Amino acid sequence: MAERDPIETLRALLSEATPGPWVDDRGGFVLLGYEDRDHRYVCEATVPADATAIAALRNLAPELLAVVEAAGRLRPVVSDAGLLDAPATFVDDDAAADLVSRLRDLRAKAAEALR
Repeated sequence: MAERDPIETLRALLSEATPGPWVDDRGGFVLLGYEDRDHRYVCEATVPADATAIAALRNLAPELLAVVEAAGRLRPVVSDAGLLDAPATFVDDDAAADLVSRLRDLRAKAAEALR
């Protein structure tokens, strides 16, 4: 049996996990944040930095996976009719542009998650 793609597995786990946003209460607790309701307790971290990391990485997971997928679409090929000594180029400029865009989105989301 073929192994499932790890990115697909992580996406499936995210879809089944408690949705975010998750927040660090700055006291060692990870909470689910709701705009229109009270926060709900998820877990307590013994090290306050763990709560920050758990909340930030959970919120960034979709963007991190998107960057990995975008990078995976960049497949180097040998130019000039397949000559082995030719410089590598990228198959798809759209894939490169997508990766750059997703990296920008990730940077912005990371800055937001760490406020």
